[in-house]
Amino acid sequence: AGGGIHGHPWGSKAGATAMKQAVDAFMKNISVEKYAETHKELKKALEKWGYMFAEKS
Repeated sequence: AGGGIHGHPWGSKAGATAMKQAVDAFMKNISVEKYAETHKELKKALEKWGYMFAEKS
């Protein structure tokens, strides 16, 4: 997680925000692609790194 936070194109603060947005999307059962439409930090992170599918247990 640290590399994703500190390696965000807009800096560490945006990286931390994007990480929280990804967790929020997961907890709300919203796809990261959909959530990124209205969350610019997450959108930028997905453009750089992509994503993996995860299932809730």
